[in-house]
Amino acid sequence: MLLPLMLAGTRRSWFLATTLVGVVALASPMEGLAAEPKVRNTRGDGPAARDVSDERESPGEKAMEAPLVDDLDRARTLTPPPGGLSGSIEAKKEPEAPRIARETASVVFHARWVTLPGAIFKAFFKDYQSLSQPSFGAAYEWGDLDGEMWAVELDWSGLTTDAGNWLETATPPSGASYAEPGLHMISVDAMYRKQFPITGSFRAMLGGGLGLGILLGDIETAEVLPTCVEPVSKCAHWPGATDETAELPTRIVPIVHITGAFELDLGEGFTVRLQGGFRDLFYAGLSVGKTL
Repeated sequence: MLLPLMLAGTRRSWFLATTLVGVVALASPMEGLAAEPKVRNTRGDGPAARDVSDERESPGEKAMEAPLVDDLDRARTLTPPPGGLSGSIEAKKEPEAPRIARETASVVFHARWVTLPGAIFKAFFKDYQSLSQPSFGAAYEWGDLDGEMWAVELDWSGLTTDAGNWLETATPPSGASYAEPGLHMISVDAMYRKQFPITGSFRAMLGGGLGLGILLGDIETAEVLPTCVEPVSKCAHWPGATDETAELPTRIVPIVHITGAFELDLGEGFTVRLQGGFRDLFYAGLSVGKTL
């Protein structure tokens, strides 16, 4: 009676023991997953090394150990802004201040010497007289002193040549004429001019314009003697017997004006200008202006 009870108790103890061992065996891997092993963080080497795992790191140390970029994949895909880094820097530059126009209005008086080269006469005449005369006038100018200017110019020009014989091309010497021109021209033109500052008080300019002129005066002519031979310039003419006034084809002529100049400010609103160009005749001269 006692033996069966002992055996039964032994079996029960063995069953409980084996069950407990199984539970412990299953719980051990779970503990390995739930708790990571603690890694010692030591400072120094050898016996003096000490575990600093539990020591609190200072904010400076954390900042130094913090990664510069959290997402490395994203950092690899960063692209520069349009135009590159240099373009981005240039885009942030402050815009240049706009140039302030120096608006002005002035009256300018000019004195010029006008001429027509002999090469032009030679295209129409075998014998001719030179043309070289003075010219005077005034202009009202307005606009930007360092940019664009407009002007209206009034001018008087002498067109009188020396008295002498003229012979057209392909005409025999006996067909020459003696002429005493007494012509001059009054004209007005409107002009646009571009200013090019060199310094604050010195500038260059280029411009052009169109206008109309009126021819005043007459040309008195006479025939040369029929015995005229070369040189025609030495041939005599019939004084009084064949004198007549030449008929001009028109007294209204178009004006084409092309000009270039250098201008210097003298102070107190005065300027002086060295000017040259073409205004139906080639010219060169000086101008003096005064701002209004």
